This record gives sequence, structure tokens and C-alpha cells, in this order.
Amino acid sequence: MKIGELIRYEPFGERFEETTARFLKARFGGDWKVRWSPGRVGTVPGAQQWLVNYEINSVFHPTARANVFDVVRREFSSSPVRWKRPLQRMYFGASVSKVFAPGMAHARVDISPAVPDPQKWLIVPGTHKVRYIDTEERRVYCHLKHGSRMDRFAKEIEARRSASGAGVAVPGIVGELGEECVIEEMVVGTPLNRLSDAKLQQDCVLQAKSSMQPLYDATVCQEQQSEYAKRLSGEIAAAVAGTRIVASLRDTILSAVENIQDCLQDPSVVQTVQSHGDFQPANILWDGQRVWIIDWEYSGRRQRDYDALVYALQSRFARGIAARTRVYLKGIATRERAEAVARIRCFLLEEFAFRCEELTAATHEVIAPTFLELLEEAEEMLVVLSEEENAGKSKVSVFQTNGAVS
Repeated sequence: MKIGELIRYEPFGERFEETTARFLKARFGGDWKVRWSPGRVGTVPGAQQWLVNYEINSVFHPTARANVFDVVRREFSSSPVRWKRPLQRMYFGASVSKVFAPGMAHARVDISPAVPDPQKWLIVPGTHKVRYIDTEERRVYCHLKHGSRMDRFAKEIEARRSASGAGVAVPGIVGELGEECVIEEMVVGTPLNRLSDAKLQQDCVLQAKSSMQPLYDATVCQEQQSEYAKRLSGEIAAAVAGTRIVASLRDTILSAVENIQDCLQDPSVVQTVQSHGDFQPANILWDGQRVWIIDWEYSGRRQRDYDALVYALQSRFARGIAARTRVYLKGIATRERAEAVARIRCFLLEEFAFRCEELTAATHEVIAPTFLELLEEAEEMLVVLSEEENAGKSKVSVFQTNGAVS
């Protein structure tokens, strides 16, 4: 998530203050005071003032050099929609210019004492981490955000190292700055959802999927589908029981999960692997020569097709996923449809587990709309899967009958 979303779900300003003070102490030593102030005027006289722009998800000093913004330029100054491109380029250019940036800022950050060489730094907040980017040294300091879970952070670092060892193009970890911060190489690329060339985008998707295969091969396990579904349901129940903000929806969630689990009782085998977990266009970068896969925060053991289904069904946007599932299944050969339906039923259960993990890991104070949307879509999605499964069986039966007659 980006700043504009985070401030709606958590006390983001307070968490940013604490995280940044910890990072500065670890990086430069001494004690630091950081104050987040909504609006365009700072509140600490004599402090070094930084600007916050929600639209480009950046915190920067007014003297920041132009190349400081290369890390976010390709994401926020371009659009796959042709008519939007000039407007986005204009907005981005103005929002980072020394003349217009102060007036376009949505908030200010006061820091004391002053950060050395502020013109070379860019701060990019996220759901679980804050990235402090030294563009001169080309190093990214990924610091666990205050309020986020240390065990999740450690799990992500382990997953990244495992992926890198299997040959996946992941920004390399080059050091640590205490237990809450790792240092990685800086990668500048364009997210796939910002590429205007459809063929290039498709080529990059294929390259990204191909690069994940060695990791899958190295971590594959066989599990009985019914046992896997039972384990996922147990994890969801435990997460829901321990999360206060979903208390009013607990029975609804567990009922939906039970309905899905009931469809996964056959003794077939499912291959589980170390998945990326959030395999969406925004997390796949093209740097002009190769594809990079970033943000491994939700990496975990899931069915082998999980990442591919996240991408194909655009599941990070839960609204409309039932309709997209129907379209996806129409493109599957009739004889393979029953197997595809089983994979998607399993995927739906994994998505509930993912959303529950997201809630517990991020410690949000309100439920994200995507969770509620998934809950609304689940029943329709099960209907779609049942209809497509029956239609596939009917067609196979007709084909077999015609074959026998001939």
C-alpha cells in the first residue's frame, strides 16, 4: 500500500515518525526527533523540513536532486492509457520540481538534527517496511515499519535469499543495519502495469513466470488436497479468532471458508511450493534488459499455480474476480476444466488465508475493502466454478458418446 491508503487504515504518521527515528539512529548514531504534520506547514521551528507527496508515494527534501526520483519516476510518470500519459508526466515533473513541490506537498516531516546530504535521499513508505534510498551510493535501506511484525520481516528476508539462490532476479541483499533493517542494491525499473507496449508486457510476464520455476522445483512437496484444505482452514480460523477488527464478520468468514473446504474433500494430490505470494504487475519490474521480482512480504507455501492465478485473475483487485474466473475458465480446454476448477477452489481458500495474513501482519485498525470484496465475491465464485465444472463434464460426456457411436 501507498501513503494515501495507509493513512486511512493505521496511525501512519506516528509509525513513520518512530521508524524514521530508529533508522536515523542506526545509520548516523545519536538521538533524532521526527514529526509528521499533515498539510503544507511544518510545526517544529528550526527543524529540517521534508516534503510528502501522496500521489508519488515519496518523502524528500526540497533540495533533492533530479536523479533521486528515478526510482519512482517510471511508476508515477507513465500510464498504459495513452491519453493520461502527458498529464501524469506533467504532474510528476511539477511535484518534484524545486518551484512547485512545496505547494503540491500533502504533508511535511520535521527532522532534527538535520540529516546529512538530504539532497541524495528518497524515502518510500510501504505496508510493512519503509525504504530509505541513498541514490548516491545506490543502496536501499529496508527498515521494518514500527507496528509491523518482526517474524514476518525475517520470513521475507529468508524467502528472498532462497529465491535468489534458485536464480530468481531479486534485488540483492548486501548487508544489515541491525535486526530491523537490511541493505539491498538499488534497482530502477518500470512496473509491468506501467508498460505501454502490450507485447513487451506479455514477454516480461512469461520471463517472470519462467524465472520462478527453479524455485518451485527446489521447494516442491506433495500434499493431499483435503489435508491441505483442512490446514488452510485451521490457519484462517486462528487468524480470525485473534484479529479484533474482523470480530463482527467472524461467522460469515468461517462459513465461507467451510463452503470452500467442503468442495475440496477428494483425495487428489496438490503440489505446494515456495510461492512469491503477491505476484502482480506492480511487483514485476522491467529495467530495459531483465525482469526483477520484488516485494516478497507474503511469500509462503502454496499450490504451484498460486502465483500464476494471482496474475491471471487479478486477485489483488477482488471486485469482479468471479466474472474474471468465468472468462479464464472459458479459455481452458474442456477436458482440462475440471482440474482447473479444483485448482481455483484451492486458490480461493488460499486467498482467504492471504487476506487474513495481510490483516494480522499489517496490524491495520480497519478492514481493507479488498477483504470485504473477496467475502462478497466468494459465493458467486463457487457458483461459477460449479457451473463451469458441470458444463465441462457435459461436453466431455457428449464427446465420449459421439466417439462411441462413430
